[in-house]
Amino acid sequence: FLKDKQRRCQCCGDTAEAGARMVVDHIKPIRLFWDERINPLNLQILCNDCNMGKGSHDQTDWSIPQTLPTA
Repeated sequence: FLKDKQRRCQCCGDTAEAGARMVVDHIKPIRLFWDERINPLNLQILCNDCNMGKGSHDQTDWSIPQTLPTA
């Protein structure tokens, strides 16, 4: 999966070339959605820092551009 994607964090934009450790993240946590563990639509590239901060409680799909709420 990593070889087929840009080696850029889909959350913060950090790169392996800049020294970030890149990991494959499960959008829906596998402890709750075991059947989705190898579904490519449930995988995204994150840097290790974003992945650790996300934990298993956040199911944000960072491959979809996020919009900020307007005031």
